[in-house]
Amino acid sequence: MRDSYKRVDRLVNCFPQKKTPIKRNRLQQNDLDDKESNSLKEEQQLKEKLCLFISYIKQLKEQ
Repeated sequence: MRDSYKRVDRLVNCFPQKKTPIKRNRLQQNDLDDKESNSLKEEQQLKEKLCLFISYIKQLKEQ
């Protein structure tokens, strides 16, 4: 009987410890998602700047 109580206690004690890594993983995933979206925005801005630069160079060549 005591063994079963010990087992239950061990199981119950395991759960709070598992919640922390799950929260940490969620936070890390959110951070990664934010970085990804920022990276995509930055990439898009750089592409636009590059296109403007290329068009400017073409205009200069035509003159």
